[in-house]
Amino acid sequence: MVCSIFATDEVLMRIGDKKILQSEFEYFYKKNTIDTALNSSLEDYLQLFQNFKLKVCEAETLGIDTTSSFLEEFRVYRSQNASLYLTDKNKEELLMKEIYSHLLEDVDASHILIKVPFNASPEDTLLLYQKALNICKRLEKENFEEVAKEVSDDYSTKQKGGRLGFFTGMMTIFPFENAAYKTKIGEVSEPIRSSIGYHIIKVHDRRKAIGEIRVAHILKQIPQQITTKEQDSIQNLVQEIHKRLEKKEDFALLARSFSDDRKTYSNGGELMWFGLGKMTKEFEKAAFDLREVGEISKPIKTIYGWHIIQLKEKRDVFPYEKKKNDIARLIQYDGRKELIRQSFIKQLKKEYGFSVDSSSLRNVSIIFSNAENKSVFLEKIKNENQVVLATFANQTIFSGDFADFLVKEFTKAKSEDFNVVFDYFAGEKVFAFEDSQLENKYPDFKNLMQEYHDGLLLFEISRQKVWEEATKDTVKLREFFEQNKEKFAWEKPRYKGFLLECRNKKIAKQAKQIIKNANPDSIINYIENRINIDSVANIKIQKGFWTKGDNEIIDKTIFKVKTSNKRNSNLPIIVTVGEKIKIPENYNDALGKVITLYQSQLEKEWISDLRKKYPIWVNKNLLKNYCK
Repeated sequence: MVCSIFATDEVLMRIGDKKILQSEFEYFYKKNTIDTALNSSLEDYLQLFQNFKLKVCEAETLGIDTTSSFLEEFRVYRSQNASLYLTDKNKEELLMKEIYSHLLEDVDASHILIKVPFNASPEDTLLLYQKALNICKRLEKENFEEVAKEVSDDYSTKQKGGRLGFFTGMMTIFPFENAAYKTKIGEVSEPIRSSIGYHIIKVHDRRKAIGEIRVAHILKQIPQQITTKEQDSIQNLVQEIHKRLEKKEDFALLARSFSDDRKTYSNGGELMWFGLGKMTKEFEKAAFDLREVGEISKPIKTIYGWHIIQLKEKRDVFPYEKKKNDIARLIQYDGRKELIRQSFIKQLKKEYGFSVDSSSLRNVSIIFSNAENKSVFLEKIKNENQVVLATFANQTIFSGDFADFLVKEFTKAKSEDFNVVFDYFAGEKVFAFEDSQLENKYPDFKNLMQEYHDGLLLFEISRQKVWEEATKDTVKLREFFEQNKEKFAWEKPRYKGFLLECRNKKIAKQAKQIIKNANPDSIINYIENRINIDSVANIKIQKGFWTKGDNEIIDKTIFKVKTSNKRNSNLPIIVTVGEKIKIPENYNDALGKVITLYQSQLEKEWISDLRKKYPIWVNKNLLKNYCK
């Protein structure tokens, strides 16, 4: 292992006017000598590093780092990686373990929903909350099912008395799930607020999670607008299939023969693994009621038609370590994400000594409450002296900043929301400040961002200066080839030319004559159009390079290798027009290698120019601290 090269973080080198610290060089050195097992001395790597940084300097001089495409790509990458640092890891782990505990248990519950419109005012929200409280009082004496049928706004469950049936973790919205798992069997919860409205939950039962299941099925669909007789005919067919299965006929074979499920019939009717809430209630119950692998259900009817189900496999919920990554992904899309964010902001406020000037905040609140409209409020705040509302770290939140935010983002906010809105605004300011400090607080993050930044620039400047230059300038490419022809000699000779398989000698002679006089680039089309008349294959022609072992006919005719190749009886006459060569005749014959070597030459010339353009200074005394 390479230990830390440097005791302090001083300037190791300058390239042009760009300073490079010891820590940056050490990061790249370790990454390239350990992670990629690069066998090079420190001095050799120093040269490679300087060449890399010279190209980056040139890219910055040309302004590539200011282009919109570069800035957007870098922004996205930084945002993705910053999220790993902008979170409360402990809170996240606690919530993930709580979710996992829910996944181990299924809950059977009903609910009554009182919808709250998205744009509801605080007054309207309060009235709806009071309505929910009154319903809770009724439930102390009245039947939950009957009250749900009367007042619930969830029309999908209202007629069933609010009954949801069994569900497990991550199947419902976060506040609802949490409340359901905290409510005891037979009890009714307090009104629970979610993004939809207020929920009143009654828990009927709990059980160990039934896990997941894999089944196969045979489906007979029931088309719309069919007669009773036709329906009976389908049902009778399903019953007949079931009888055949009872006699131990092969389920997969019958699925291929009879199932109307176009997605699964070809693989014997097998479905993907599924758990609660993924299938219709009827299908789910019939599937999970099967106990033994291979067991077959009786025919059941769903909205899709008649099904016969065979159990393939069952499994319990995976251990936490196996489910952890799935839970981490899912948690980003529900209310728990905001809980983690707020916990993180709370930590930051404590770390940065966040302090609110309550008197100044109260004065701004009074102006906000008394203002006729948002324009008047903003004008009054702007006209008065800017006052400090809060401080943290070396940052200050002024009244004008908050006023702008309040007018733009919370135009419908009432005076009673004022402190809540300010708390949110201040939290976002603290969060943004932390985001801006990541490179200062975390050396690994700083180095990762620098690596990606420089990598993007390196790619683009190399594309412009070397890669495209080597492929677009065919004149220089040809000159380079002619000047370095011997470098492109092959270890083994190649046959360059045409291979013709002909119906008879007359056609072979005709084709050879055409090859002598026609344009080489259009010979194949010309011959096939002239000789293969009315779709009759009189000749097959191939053009190319062949080495020994590429083609059995060429091996036998050109390289004199004994082969077991059997000739096409319809095209028995073999003709070759070309020659064996050891050195390419033109640059196209070895285009890939020519471009590669030309790029290498351009690279060397470019580096030489860059070293003249950007002076390099290295503090060689610091390099003596290197150790292994």
